[in-house]
Amino acid sequence: MMGNILKNSDISVSKVKALPIPRRPKYVEKTEVKEFERLEREAFLNWRRALAMEEEQNIHFAITPFEKNIEIWRQLWMVVDKADLLVQIVDGRNPLYYRCDDLESYVKEINPKKETVLLINKADLMSIPIRKHWADYLKEKNINYVFFSAKKEAEKIAEKDKYNMIDLKEDEDVEGGKVDEINEDEDDQDEDDDEEVIVNKNKFDLLNMINNDNDDTEVNEEKFEKKIENIVKTNEQVTEEVIKVEKKNEKTNENTDNKENKNKTEENKEEINIEEEVKTDDDSLRDDLLIMNREQLLKYLKNKVSSIETKIAYNIGFVGFPNVGKSSVINVVMNEKKVNIIPYLN
Repeated sequence: MMGNILKNSDISVSKVKALPIPRRPKYVEKTEVKEFERLEREAFLNWRRALAMEEEQNIHFAITPFEKNIEIWRQLWMVVDKADLLVQIVDGRNPLYYRCDDLESYVKEINPKKETVLLINKADLMSIPIRKHWADYLKEKNINYVFFSAKKEAEKIAEKDKYNMIDLKEDEDVEGGKVDEINEDEDDQDEDDDEEVIVNKNKFDLLNMINNDNDDTEVNEEKFEKKIENIVKTNEQVTEEVIKVEKKNEKTNENTDNKENKNKTEENKEEINIEEEVKTDDDSLRDDLLIMNREQLLKYLKNKVSSIETKIAYNIGFVGFPNVGKSSVINVVMNEKKVNIIPYLN
């Protein structure tokens, strides 16, 4: 969780050792709350005295800053005590710097059946060769690990919520548009009535023209035929215009479909390229290098915790240094805001 640093550059790095975390005293049945709190404070003060003595004996060493508030350690003790599976979140840019191997030892001291997992957050900032290096190292050390990116998953959830809101709005528009559809039908009916009146008027005009021109039957017939020809010609022109509009709409739809198919093809190509990047020399995908999404992480944690022992419900604890993404990971896993994300100021 924290380690000694060198005061002088002539001290070799091999002499640097990690500090142990304070141990919680073992609870004895029927111990009163106040008495147990006293035992906790005593154990914590003894741990601090041991660190001070270590620093005095090794004057070339300096103790790195550590948490001096016992309440913070009580929170850690409680999580370790209740969790069947403890997930230690680290920053992918320097996993070992944020990893506390003594915490993993402490978990096994509490209960050998408990399991720990190293969740390497911000893995999207790691290149594939770097992920391969860490995967090989952690497997060699027999450390359970997963690559994850809370930021990427949060963006996916936000995008999905955005589309859901759009779909919801469209559904509301459709429901609200029923009145408009009825109005449109009424408008169509009105147009049909107007057309019928116009047709009847044309018929009336033709009849009047015939009746008024009884003296010249041939002229009346010519005018009548000419009138009919004009009406037919007008209908033909309207029909041609309608056909042109339909063809134009068909062409527009074809262009839209082609554009959508082209975009889908490009997206598929991008997905294929991403997969090809993860391929190894034997041209096979290495699952241990893939960055898990939310569903894959949940499935992994479920399988991991259910393999410990059979229980009705399991507890999964999340711990980590400030600014490694604990709140983001928890909010993504729960698919809702459970923890406030407060920017960490160095």
